[in-house]
Amino acid sequence: MALVGWLAYDGQSSRADLAEVRQTAAEEAAEVAMTTADWQRTKFESAIRALDDRQDALDAAAVWIDERRADLDTLEKTDGDDAKWLDQPLPAGIAEWVRSLPREDADAAAVVPDPSVLPDRPAAGSQPEGS
Repeated sequence: MALVGWLAYDGQSSRADLAEVRQTAAEEAAEVAMTTADWQRTKFESAIRALDDRQDALDAAAVWIDERRADLDTLEKTDGDDAKWLDQPLPAGIAEWVRSLPREDADAAAVVPDPSVLPDRPAAGSQPEGS
């Protein structure tokens, strides 16, 4: 009978030990999960602050652009000389010159025209045609 009692006690003791090990593992896993959740919360809050700052900068830039456009509209309406100049067609040589300017792309191999030569006039010091 003592043997049966001892085996019963040993089985209960093993189950209690196993339950304690499982409880300790569960507590450690919960602690790791809470630490991870805190870290993620901190990162999310940091990202939200950065996005808010970016949005504030974009809003400020949009306001600045709107103000400059309003200034240009006012200038165009109130300055007769500018309004008259802006209503003139663009000279053909200027349009060609702008098209030949290099692109923003660093790999572009466009040739930059000589700005000292006007497209519709001979270069300074050159002989006019037919002379």
